[in-house]
Amino acid sequence: MKSNATGSFPRLRRMIRRAEPWKISGRARQTYIPADEKLAEKIGIAQNDKIIVFAGGAGQWASELSKFADVRYTDISPSMASHAKLNMTRIRTVRVAPAELVPSRERIYDWSFSFEPFQLMDPRHGMAIKVAILRALTNNKGAKLVFGPLLFKKNEESFRKIPDIYGATTRISKTGIMCMEHSGETKENRFTVIDILTNDSARNDAKVDIRIMRLLDREYTQGKRPTIQDIAEKTNIESGTVERSLERLHKINSMRWI
Repeated sequence: MKSNATGSFPRLRRMIRRAEPWKISGRARQTYIPADEKLAEKIGIAQNDKIIVFAGGAGQWASELSKFADVRYTDISPSMASHAKLNMTRIRTVRVAPAELVPSRERIYDWSFSFEPFQLMDPRHGMAIKVAILRALTNNKGAKLVFGPLLFKKNEESFRKIPDIYGATTRISKTGIMCMEHSGETKENRFTVIDILTNDSARNDAKVDIRIMRLLDREYTQGKRPTIQDIAEKTNIESGTVERSLERLHKINSMRWI
């Protein structure tokens, strides 16, 4: 294999270093605060689903979902996580973690969830959303992302790209959700719900790709350039499977996100 054949893949350490965790003082709020008794039904969450929230922000969405489901909150920002832990007491666990590393194992959660993770879609920060979606494919069900009216149609279509690589399904729908206004009144707002539905094949391929991506990230950080055979031996994965994995990782890394 040529020395540069494994060079195009998401570089986890580099992406995490580029991230700019928000720093807050006092109380913080997300752009919309849900206050809807039918929230779970409207976005397709079943009773007692296990949810890992990435880029959880101030935590209001994670807190509201905790009324219906088993929710674990994560955010790369220590101050955001502290705010959520102090003020959103319904959430079962709160921890500091970058979206690129959530979830850390397959089939622990039903869904990965995030509300308006725009910062993860910023190319200056390494496009962490791509790795977050890849990891969500290892869940039991997949990912749910919710956006307010700031999400444009062209952005919606970008969310189909990674699931298409893995043969997973993307569904995009609109729904009205009651939210708390600054005045204290409730008002219905329109939201876009993006469902990424995994399957056994997508889950298995994503599991392999994450394993190889982590190995490559570690090897490249140490100045090494492993061959396909090197990767196969270190991961105990068949060479042909490694080649197909590298092709998928290259597609993800070179993918443009509009």
